[in-house]
Amino acid sequence: MFQVYNRSALTQKQRFLRAVLIAVPVSIIGGLLVGQLLYALVETSGIFFGYGIIYIGIGYLIGLLIQNVGRGVQVRFSILGAGCALLCFLCILVTQVIGLGNILHLNLILWILESYVRTMLSGSNFLTLIFQAIGVYAAFINSRIVR
Repeated sequence: MFQVYNRSALTQKQRFLRAVLIAVPVSIIGGLLVGQLLYALVETSGIFFGYGIIYIGIGYLIGLLIQNVGRGVQVRFSILGAGCALLCFLCILVTQVIGLGNILHLNLILWILESYVRTMLSGSNFLTLIFQAIGVYAAFINSRIVR
């Protein structure tokens, strides 16, 4: 009796590691690029507009990336998607405020994150927080294969 083994197939741990190694840098780089684009739009036009729908699209795309790269069915792929979406949103926030030129100033970044938390807790950016939560949920739902 013959037994056929697919030696080129990746194990669950290898697929998850591959998803982490691809999704985390893509989330950081994508967040920096989107943040720089929004920073340039505000600097050149002087108009600050609502862009909450972007968060939903980014979360959805991060989820699809992890689903296609990892091909996993475990909950850890969904948690990875939600974490990468949060990481991307924080990179967008920091880069949008200070631009890529000042990204290495740690005190400035910590001040921005602190002021962001304060404004979210005060309720002035509640709609942005809702869009970010929907984006994280979109990444969570779309990061694994569920059929």
